[in-house]
Amino acid sequence: MHDSPKTIHTVRESASQIVKMAKLMTWHARMFLAFVIACLCAVCVAGIDWGLPSRAGADPYLFASHTRWSGEQIASFDVDRKDNQRGADVDRDPVDVSRGVSPGPVVLNSSDADRAQIIRRYRLFSSQPDEMITFMALQQMQPGDMNFDPRLYQYGGLWIYPVGAMLKLSSILGWIDLRSDAAFYYDHPDAFGRFYIVARAYTLMWYAILLWAVAVLTKRLTGDDITAIAAAALVGVCPVVFAMAHEAKPHLPGTALMLLTCLAGIRYLDQGRRRDAIVAGVVAGLSIGMVLSSAIIGVVLIAMVLLRRIPWTDRAITLSLAIFACAISYALTNPYVPINLIFDRAALVSNLANTRAMYGNGTVIDGLVNGSIRLMQAASIPVLILTAASLVGFAVKRKRPSGQALVVIVPAAIVLIQFFVLADNKPAEYARFSLFAVVGLAIASAWGVSLVPRESIRGSLVGVTILVVGWVGTMPYVTAFALDARNAGTRSLLAIELDDLAKFGKTLSLHAEPAPYTLAPIDLWRWRVLLEPKNTPVRGDVFVRPYDTPADLAPLPAGASRRLITADARPAPITWANKPFEILIR
Repeated sequence: MHDSPKTIHTVRESASQIVKMAKLMTWHARMFLAFVIACLCAVCVAGIDWGLPSRAGADPYLFASHTRWSGEQIASFDVDRKDNQRGADVDRDPVDVSRGVSPGPVVLNSSDADRAQIIRRYRLFSSQPDEMITFMALQQMQPGDMNFDPRLYQYGGLWIYPVGAMLKLSSILGWIDLRSDAAFYYDHPDAFGRFYIVARAYTLMWYAILLWAVAVLTKRLTGDDITAIAAAALVGVCPVVFAMAHEAKPHLPGTALMLLTCLAGIRYLDQGRRRDAIVAGVVAGLSIGMVLSSAIIGVVLIAMVLLRRIPWTDRAITLSLAIFACAISYALTNPYVPINLIFDRAALVSNLANTRAMYGNGTVIDGLVNGSIRLMQAASIPVLILTAASLVGFAVKRKRPSGQALVVIVPAAIVLIQFFVLADNKPAEYARFSLFAVVGLAIASAWGVSLVPRESIRGSLVGVTILVVGWVGTMPYVTAFALDARNAGTRSLLAIELDDLAKFGKTLSLHAEPAPYTLAPIDLWRWRVLLEPKNTPVRGDVFVRPYDTPADLAPLPAGASRRLITADARPAPITWANKPFEILIR
């Protein structure tokens, strides 16, 4: 622990150095950049309360034919969810569809205990399936016993602990009501919904940092203020970046730290000082300490050392110091990873195995096809076209990438390769794993525009590009978040539709357990809810499933009709806000 003060000093020095790099821009350019970032953040704030749990929106349907349960009644069916042997995101009572006949389906609401577990989700969960994981991790901690192990390790301590601290501070200031009484939140789900707003505010802070870092990096690469501001604006309106700025998840903050690692690596290339390499290692460790999927950024440490022309012995020493700094930085923000690696591997293995289960073994061709679709959804077609045109422009002018540019290009290329390799059969939200690559593509697009010789044409092209990307890529998401925040989106329409179809004993088939992200609230006493195995004929009277685009619709069984719930809005597939649903009716 004697390294901690030195590490903290190094982090402070890193921040100071990056701020100095920002001063390369003129005062007017910095003010305009601040204005652009403020405008984009303001748009995000307007939709920050989308998809939150609400008793007013759920109870009229959940208890349409039954007396409403109090919070204490729901809590009486609770099970102990603290388990030192399992990861925080591992289901404590999973439903096995294979235990049915031939196999499945499984009835999910055959008892009051079953119904209580479903109601609990509509009281506490948001419409984004992964956001609740952070609060599950915080629930695992026992501060009174000095146990701060979150039992969640793919989401890092630099995400979980600050969110916990922000919740505590918000409670002290009276902004939220923080207590350990689950029954209170079952009675007041709106109070729990404010937890999501606090966590999303942390993401939004990193959104601003990301845009600032993009501008600083682009200025460093191109030397042009307008190009730097254009790159920041273009990144800000890319669909995947804008969508992730609305979610309480660490992927966007991790991307911001990855970009700061690149800035630190570029400074090492310029100065050649070992302390700059150590700074890069520290920031890389913080990036991985935010979210484990940022580990690819470690390649920057290798690239910056190889690109610097120094003796191989010095390279080995410098790289070793950078890697050591990275490891220490990660360990300080995630202390229970090395602790559990030595003393208690059960939760570590459980959590990481649960993450591994999300990745299939698809074919390369299918990965390329689906990955291309997801990349178009993530970056938008105009950005991809402009990136291609920029690459052609670089080739025509015979502009070879500098060492500074390679520090960004290498990790972005690796992220993109991994994205395609794992893309087979992935839904649209998988686009979040292309975040760093999309940032790189947007920077390349803006940089390519800077090659246009006439300033007036260059400025017009930048403006038109940002407007087109904003309209084509971002506006559907603005609409989706706005509709969901006003309870006027697809889930509200689906709830009305299913309420009209409900009859006692009628069967409702699903491919996932009922939760706000998979199903609108339904009458749990009139419907008989079945969990059906995927890729098997649907057996229920009514089948409901969210989908991303019309191409993802399920085959229509003979004698069935289909209804689509879209809220008459353009698709915003990456987000769960205003997610379209299909209903198959026999």
